Amino acid sequence: MNVLFEEDGGFKAGTVMADNDSSLQVEMPSGKRSKIKAATVLLRFEKPSAASLLEQATPLAEEIEADFLWECVSDGEFSFLDFARDY
Repeated sequence: MNVLFEEDGGFKAGTVMADNDSSLQVEMPSGKRSKIKAATVLLRFEKPSAASLLEQATPLAEEIEADFLWECVSDGEFSFLDFARDY
């Protein structure tokens, strides 16, 4: 299982090594291991690999209208996952 999560204002992805109720042990594509809070996890996914997800997402992110998205979700009416599916 892989996860996409927010850390220090940026998005990161890694492979889950251990999953507890409130935290996860994650291995980054670089080999570095980190303990992250479960609340920072945005997505859980099997495929693609954590490294491939970020490689594929980078060019797509340039096409996204961040200001428009922020206007739509800033009131908290939609969850990240629900909005990601629709967008």
